[in-house]
Amino acid sequence: MPGSGKPILSSLVKDQRVVVVNKRFLSSKSWHTFHDFLRDYPRIALGDAWFLAELRKAPEARHLIATWYVCARELAVASRLTGAQTVGVQGTGALCAYLRFAYDLYALQHSVTVESCCWTAVLNIIHARTLSFVVLPFG
Repeated sequence: MPGSGKPILSSLVKDQRVVVVNKRFLSSKSWHTFHDFLRDYPRIALGDAWFLAELRKAPEARHLIATWYVCARELAVASRLTGAQTVGVQGTGALCAYLRFAYDLYALQHSVTVESCCWTAVLNIIHARTLSFVVLPFG
């Protein structure tokens, strides 16, 4: 049911944005908005090693998630988004898909305690380049 998850817990503390993901506190000076956090969250959730390895691949060999990320970064560069600017940009399909995926990852980990075996299954599916429906046991 939409809206039944935990609320977003995000706040500026001194010069850093702090975001709570279930029981974890994440922070960065480069996150001026919650969307800035979402930009980095797939890399945090999926692991630096995997994410960076995907970015090093040729565009046609990259995972779709990494392709969306590259397109979003190119839009930011083309729009001259730098530093602490907070502006609106026309969303592209890749930008919207990437932010939606990032939010879904965040909501999954923030709203419920995901058993490590279930999270491992999600990561295995993503790393195997298969974006399909996953049925996870909850309860």
